[in-house]
Amino acid sequence: MKLIINSKFDSQEMDIIQQYHRENLYEQVLEGLALSDKRTPSIEDLWPVDQFHIGGAKSTLKLLEMASISTTDKVLDVGCGLGGPARLIAQNLGCEVYGVDLTPAYVDTAIKLSKLVGFEDRTRFSCADALALPYPDNEFEVVWTQHVQMNIKDKEAFYTQLVRVLKPGGTLVYHDVFKGVNEEMIYPTPWSDDGVSSFLFHHDALQFLLNAKMTALHHQDDTEFAKQFFQDMLSKIELEGKPNLGLHLVMGPSAPTKMANLLSNLQRQALEVHQGVYKKP
Repeated sequence: MKLIINSKFDSQEMDIIQQYHRENLYEQVLEGLALSDKRTPSIEDLWPVDQFHIGGAKSTLKLLEMASISTTDKVLDVGCGLGGPARLIAQNLGCEVYGVDLTPAYVDTAIKLSKLVGFEDRTRFSCADALALPYPDNEFEVVWTQHVQMNIKDKEAFYTQLVRVLKPGGTLVYHDVFKGVNEEMIYPTPWSDDGVSSFLFHHDALQFLLNAKMTALHHQDDTEFAKQFFQDMLSKIELEGKPNLGLHLVMGPSAPTKMANLLSNLQRQALEVHQGVYKKP
């Protein structure tokens, strides 16, 4: 899929799209599946590439348990990537899951992967700006977001949109990377090659922002888990090389460097990882 400059995106949004864009991403996933002898893949077979966040599917499952989502809930995944969490939620609960992402190549691949594994009727994906969600007020019982806000400068606008589309009594579920006590970051990272499109803030600032709008239900500091996750992943790559199907397909050739830098930033307390659930009044 060729990257086409669309006038509906501003320069900051185009920086983010270019950061994540990968040519022929779906075809690369198919090739990785074939090399792994997964020609008729299951949803689980896609997890090494479509769970593009710290902790992979394990973190998504942990967040799913924390969120207490009902089978009848309508769910929106903001920053859905290749659609992995959306498919996992739909598979585990049978509910209707929508996903939006700014990167056209991701949305295109998400749609094709859902069709590949037979989940096109339970997951729907659109290319959209998280600061202008294309849904009416009070539309969803659950809004879900993993590793998205780091690329968004206007935090107030972002979380206002998430709360806006939630029904009264609905839940906001988040899993994200935040600033630590050390202000010195090492780049590139998975979300920014040089820091230009990186807008990190502290978890305390998120709590201050959301406490004015919602009620906190759950919180978990996942920083130590994140360190171990990257230590294990990098050790495996060093021993076995890049897998046929893995996050290097979405991160590009510099994936090992990005992961090593992310681990270093976690170890140096420049970054923290947190999960949580809030309820709308």
